[in-house]
Amino acid sequence: MEPSIYWKAVRALHKNRSHFAKLVKSIELTPTERSLLEARRLTADHRWQDAVAALSRVTPQERLLRAERDYLLAESLNRLGLNHQALEIVKNSVPVYREMEDLPGVFQGLLGVAVVLHVEGMVEDSYSLLGELAPLARTDLQRHLIQRERTLCEAKLGTLTDLSAVLSRLEAEKVEIPVRHRQISDQAIGYVLMLNGDHQASRDQFVKCIQTYSTLSSLNARFWSQLLTTVLDRKTTLNPADEIIRRSPVFFHRYSCARELQAGTPERAVRHWDALRNFSPQLYGEGFAFPQPWVEKTAFGKLVKRYRPTPSASAPAAPLVGTGAESLEERFIALLLREGRPIAKNKLIESLYGQGYEVSLDSRFYKLVERSKKRFPKVKILARAGAYSLE
Repeated sequence: MEPSIYWKAVRALHKNRSHFAKLVKSIELTPTERSLLEARRLTADHRWQDAVAALSRVTPQERLLRAERDYLLAESLNRLGLNHQALEIVKNSVPVYREMEDLPGVFQGLLGVAVVLHVEGMVEDSYSLLGELAPLARTDLQRHLIQRERTLCEAKLGTLTDLSAVLSRLEAEKVEIPVRHRQISDQAIGYVLMLNGDHQASRDQFVKCIQTYSTLSSLNARFWSQLLTTVLDRKTTLNPADEIIRRSPVFFHRYSCARELQAGTPERAVRHWDALRNFSPQLYGEGFAFPQPWVEKTAFGKLVKRYRPTPSASAPAAPLVGTGAESLEERFIALLLREGRPIAKNKLIESLYGQGYEVSLDSRFYKLVERSKKRFPKVKILARAGAYSLE
């Protein structure tokens, strides 16, 4: 099939289903071409899991069709919250589209990369890529899509300080774009509310999205990925995973892994890390390591690097009783310095007092923390989610 005919069929799919069905019957197609158009139909219906299953059975020989398969697969994986896998795949499709001067393919491929980069916390890279993409826009819808993504990048980067104006712009945009694209605008509104510090309103907006667009199974991916970047920027504590986070198994394990590491319980984080390794062994290595350097640049990668155990901390900390430190306060600070990561309160108590943890020891420990702060005012002691560390 010539590229122009293929894109004619794709446009028909989005504009008129009956015309699409007649067109597909009237042109000669190979089994691979029919499979790709069927995958297009599944993605248009937001049946992302079915699309992934269908595309996994397609092995195109032609470069353009292989790039198209990669793009559709990346889009579906992204919608399911599998952003790392999506980014790896879509990177392969863009050069092929460029080489064949296929502007629709280049536009869609680059836009997909830009969105995933933003979702993963690489906002400046996303913004730069959107600048390259702007000259390729040929329709009002494409220009709207670029502007929306640029607006979100600017809001995140702090170059747009009047977020109320951003919200008004996103609301107005919904009137100008097709209904099938409005779900993304609604998600964007939830994201901007979060950037504005109104987390409850943001969460309510995303719950509303999930209820309104019932055909979408994983609308939470962008919101909760951006929540990670907000936690990263503001050094706040990750809350327990709720029912929305659990909608996406991969993101649930990423979120829970980061939360357990932040809480100073790497032995519990390992379970979630192992689940991630089962999903993508090429992205997640042993001992909370990333085989591919670019993953460390994502919001999740930065959180793991910040809170993962150091090699010297892989074994249980030995009690510090009788180590020669002059006081319990000094032992406390020395332990936090040595570990270089958040340590759970019960582990600190066991190490400092040389006995098993008991609730009755909590008040004694809290007094120790206060004494340590007064004695070492230049040392910043952080307490989050029941774990302690040094800034």
